Amino acid sequence: MDVASIQVIVLSFVTLVTMAANSKLEPLFSDELRYTSSIDQVGNLKWVQGGEGTIVTLFNRIQRSQITKDTAFRLFPLSWELQKGMYPNDVKLNFHGEFQYSLFRDKFRVPDNNMFTPAWVTSCLIEASMFGKSPKPSQRQIDLALNAIDKYRNHNKPYKNSEMTFWHQKLNRTASYYQSSPDNLFEVLKMPDYLPQKLIEEILSFMGLDDIEKVLEKLFREGNMFFQAFHIPPDFDDTFVNIGLGGLLALATDRGDYSESFQTWKQQNSNLTSVFESVKKYAYRPFSTTSNQTTIDPRTYMYLHTFLEQAEQNGQDVALISTWIQDTVEVVSLFDKGVSMPFNVNNVDITVSANFIYGIIMCTCTKVCNQPDIYIDTDIQQIFMNTTSLIAHELKTNLSSRPDLALTY
Repeated sequence: MDVASIQVIVLSFVTLVTMAANSKLEPLFSDELRYTSSIDQVGNLKWVQGGEGTIVTLFNRIQRSQITKDTAFRLFPLSWELQKGMYPNDVKLNFHGEFQYSLFRDKFRVPDNNMFTPAWVTSCLIEASMFGKSPKPSQRQIDLALNAIDKYRNHNKPYKNSEMTFWHQKLNRTASYYQSSPDNLFEVLKMPDYLPQKLIEEILSFMGLDDIEKVLEKLFREGNMFFQAFHIPPDFDDTFVNIGLGGLLALATDRGDYSESFQTWKQQNSNLTSVFESVKKYAYRPFSTTSNQTTIDPRTYMYLHTFLEQAEQNGQDVALISTWIQDTVEVVSLFDKGVSMPFNVNNVDITVSANFIYGIIMCTCTKVCNQPDIYIDTDIQQIFMNTTSLIAHELKTNLSSRPDLALTY
């Protein structure tokens, strides 16, 4: 048996261990709640059973799921790193094909800590209580999430900023630079390096799972790719979801709710100018004479070219929000420090664009951007209008059959 086969067997055992560890975590939605809604003949959502009681039950389940204390990663017995204020969410890998892969689609998952989940869940909870019939989340629930989100700012800037990272940053003392990566997933990918191979072979054989390693061979083979690709810079998606959350808290304050939470958010985001300056710096400008501004992921150009051709025919300049807060010049110097865009090139993503539009609207229409003229200059206005036009264009041309192009992020 070669070394690669041995390591794959080890990783197979790791899957069994992670399944056992995950079984201790309460599922967010239990079986009795999976089929409580349906769509009527005119397309309206209606509750089949439970009614408002179902909403309250789901709200309580989400509230109970919020992590209330930090937990460090431990190998034996396996315990995941969980961060206070987070809501449970998992990394799932795309196992598809033969029948036995279904086990891994359902059971193989690695708990993740990221900025997007608490920001998005908190936004949804506030919206559901403001505009729907859901109970209001407690002050403590909101503040736990805000304090968790606050740790996801770009620590590589020498000043306070609101550039947000998806995964939290840790200082790499060798590189003297902060790196952002999925710690739990990386720990799983490193497990084959130090688990007892002979014992794992015997356990798998005893359980009749001699062939299980084949299912995870792809995962092991691509392990080095994950280590390289998942050291990402800050991004505009998380950044503007955070600004949108601030706008919701401002609206809630006008209704007499969460005034203390909004003040906390404002203190944590006291330098929004840093975001708008980055938006202008890293915007995709296809008709620029500067190559650093015109370079984009080929997948982006594949779906974007008809929009750009129309603009060129009409003699219009174009500037669009990009995904990553990094450019091709910076990636050259930062790659060795462990911070680089996937494939070392930026892209334009439609969902990122939508969250950018949402964040700008929430910022300018609430107390978040209390002096819009400072933040929304003519350049930001152009990026906003061009990005809005792009979203409209893509909805019209309907690229839903190619999400790998339009949704690269």
